[in-house]
Amino acid sequence: NVNVAGYYFYLNGVKVATYERINDNNSIFLDGLSRNTAYELEIVAYDDDGNLSTENPVKTVQTSP
Repeated sequence: NVNVAGYYFYLNGVKVATYERINDNNSIFLDGLSRNTAYELEIVAYDDDGNLSTENPVKTVQTSP
């Protein structure tokens, strides 16, 4: 509730990356994904006080062949 400090990225319920918001460049790369595979992606925001966003939508994403 203070300031979005960054994001945690989850694939299939496992945290695979953290993005610390330092500037307005909001790009992240998730390496090591398998080709032609479906993943359940959830992005969780955290603030300066360590609060986490709740009820985050989970989206199915498919990598290319």
